[in-house]
Amino acid sequence: MKWLQVIAYLGLFAIIILSLGRFLGLPVFIALVASGSMIPALQPLDMVVAAREDYGVGDIVIWCSTPMYCVIHRVVEIRNDVVITRGDANPAPDPPISPGLVRGVAILVIPRFVWIPLLISSLALYAVLEIHRGRLRIPRPPRGPVTAYTIVIFYSVSVFLLALTSPISPVLFVGFSVPSAEVVRIGFDDNNGSIVIIYNLSDLEIMSINSCTLITMNTSINCTSHFSDNSVWIEIPSEVLRKMNLDGVNMIKVGLNISLSKNASLLTYLYPVYISPARPVINITKGVVTIHNPNPFCLDTNITILWANTIGPWNTSSSSRCIEPKETVRLDLGIYRYAYIRIEYIINGKTLIEQKEVMRDGRPSS
Repeated sequence: MKWLQVIAYLGLFAIIILSLGRFLGLPVFIALVASGSMIPALQPLDMVVAAREDYGVGDIVIWCSTPMYCVIHRVVEIRNDVVITRGDANPAPDPPISPGLVRGVAILVIPRFVWIPLLISSLALYAVLEIHRGRLRIPRPPRGPVTAYTIVIFYSVSVFLLALTSPISPVLFVGFSVPSAEVVRIGFDDNNGSIVIIYNLSDLEIMSINSCTLITMNTSINCTSHFSDNSVWIEIPSEVLRKMNLDGVNMIKVGLNISLSKNASLLTYLYPVYISPARPVINITKGVVTIHNPNPFCLDTNITILWANTIGPWNTSSSSRCIEPKETVRLDLGIYRYAYIRIEYIINGKTLIEQKEVMRDGRPSS
C-alpha cells in the first residue's frame, strides 16, 4: 500500500500548497468565497480556482490589499493605471486599486454543493470503515490506516471530476454575463423634496425595499420609499429639510436595503446626497411684490415694509412668516405714495437681505 500513501500525501500537499498559492506567488491557487457580494455568480463557500494571467473588463479577479484581506469581485473598469472592481450584488464599485494588487483571475468555480457534501460523505465513510474495521476484516497496514489514504484519493478525484463534468451548475465557468446591479444616478428632486436613485439592472428586478433610513445632523429617522422598474424614490420630510437649511447642512445620507430577484440582494448602503436650497424669487410689478418659494420646504422670512403718504417720518410694519413650499406671497404696496420693502431670509444657514424700492411719489418704481 505504499503507493497509496505517496498519492495521499501528494494530494494533501497539493491542497495545502494551492490554498497558500496566492501568498507564495504560484501560477494557480484556490480560495473560498466568504460573502454574498458576488451573488448569483458566486455563492458563499464556493471554491474558486484562480490563475495568474491577463484579465479584462468582465473577468472575476482576486485582489489582496493585505496578505489576510482579499476580495473576489468582477472587473468593471480599467483606466489610468488603476483597476475598478465591484461585487455583482453590490450597488457601488470598490475603491480603485493598483493592478499590482490583483493576484489572479478566476478560471474555475467548484460550487459548495459539490465539495462540501463530498467532504462530509468522505469523512462519514472513513468513520464507518474505522469503526467496523474488525467486523469487515479490513487489515490495518503497519504505516497507517489504508482507509485514510483511500478517502483522500477518492475525495480529491471526485471533487475535480464533478466540477468539470457537472451539468447542473451554471457557475462552474465564470467567463459569461451575469445579472448585475449598479447605481447610475443619485440626485435630489427639488420639485417634491425626494431623493431619486436610478439603477442599471441587468437581468434583475427590484422586489421590495426592506428598510430605508435617513441620517443627518447626527440624527437617524425612518423614511418612506417606493420603487418602480429601476428607480427608487425616498421622501424627505419637509421639517427635516427646513432644519437642514436653518443649520446650514447640505448633505444627507440615505441607507437602503433592497431585495432583488433571483435571490440577489443589495447590502445596506449609505448614499450621500447633496441638497442646494434656492433663493426666493422676488418680483415687483406696478407696486405689487410677489415672493415665491421654489424650495420643497418652508422658508423662514422676515418682511419689513417702510411706507409714507406725506412728508415726514417713515412708517414701519414687520412680520415674520414661513413661506410654504412652492407658495407665492403677494403684497400690494401700490396704496402708498412711498414704499420700500426689506426681505430677510435664510439660505443654507446664512442670513440674506434684499431691499427694494416699490413706490416713489405715487408711481411704481419699476
